[in-house]
Amino acid sequence: MEGEIILKPNILIYNDNHLQRQNLIDFLRELDMPMEICEAENEENVLKKIKEQKFDVIIADIIIKEELTIDLIKKVKETYPFIYVVFVTAYKDFIMEAVSECHCYDYISKPVNKERFQGTMKLILKRILEESNLHKEEANQKNLVINYNNQSFIIPIDKILFIEQCGYLSIIHTVDGTYRCVSTLIRLYNELNEDFFLTHKSFLVNMKKVSHVSYNRRTSGDIFFENYDKTALLSVRKKSEFKKILLNYNKQ
Repeated sequence: MEGEIILKPNILIYNDNHLQRQNLIDFLRELDMPMEICEAENEENVLKKIKEQKFDVIIADIIIKEELTIDLIKKVKETYPFIYVVFVTAYKDFIMEAVSECHCYDYISKPVNKERFQGTMKLILKRILEESNLHKEEANQKNLVINYNNQSFIIPIDKILFIEQCGYLSIIHTVDGTYRCVSTLIRLYNELNEDFFLTHKSFLVNMKKVSHVSYNRRTSGDIFFENYDKTALLSVRKKSEFKKILLNYNKQ
């Protein structure tokens, strides 16, 4: 269809061996599916790239330069909670950690079997496309429905300022007051539209409602909202991406 935007999932390959990275890139390109591929050879490069753009998939070795990459992948997932993680490695002793701590989609042993790797990536790319179509449908949704204390509440999404995680409860701050529900931020994040951004492990913010931000704290910033006395937190790790997103909203 003329003018149709083709979704190109962003894939980051993290490996300190150039030939191994190129081998995986060749396998991916043989799939003949739309995608954008980036490379990173060290941790600093990974952290720099995830600040610059959003990634849908990260493919990594589990040990690089004698260091486990699990902690790094956990940092990546703080920025992109729903990123697909695929480990491609010669080390078979860390499968449990990879699954339990990084929620990896697959753990592929070296030497890499091309058919196995391509089969995994084809499934992931198809799922990303399906999820994108689902989000487009959900973008038309106008309300968030929650249940608490045997009552149901219908909250207009455009009235939500931010959502705060307090233990097992999520507190939804709106222009009309607060609501509570037993839920995680991740579940609520999945039910909201693209205007919402995880600014902190305990805060989900409607970027359209931000009035200004204070970056005075060493560990975090404070996000303010028009005619509202409570604030949301901004973690140091999210500061750079938050500034870029906020700038885009101010241009609209």
